[in-house]
Amino acid sequence: MRMSPTRLATYSDRGKVALAAGAIGYRAAQYMTAEQIATALDYAVSPVQIEEAFRLFEFTPKMLAPGHELVHVSIAGRHRTKLSSEGMNRGLELPDLCAALLGKVVDDDLFAAVLDE
Repeated sequence: MRMSPTRLATYSDRGKVALAAGAIGYRAAQYMTAEQIATALDYAVSPVQIEEAFRLFEFTPKMLAPGHELVHVSIAGRHRTKLSSEGMNRGLELPDLCAALLGKVVDDDLFAAVLDE
């Protein structure tokens, strides 16, 4: 079967996206935009291809609100489990619950109440 150059390019593009899917998904979970993901992958996949993959898989990446930054925090598994459970009870995903908790500590200056013994 002979394919037209356009159709062959489409298959090639899908192949590149498929090979990069794990890296794209990981970076999307880090709240990176399609442009930021493409840059991180040295443009092995273009921002347009990444956005097409999002549409294909009906994935809507979350974006950070203006003025917000992603903070990586390591916590004990038992703490994560409790936080996750509390988040589910409140209808919040784990990152949203953690952000709300830390925001409340900062806004209400609760550092001493939480950290001092």
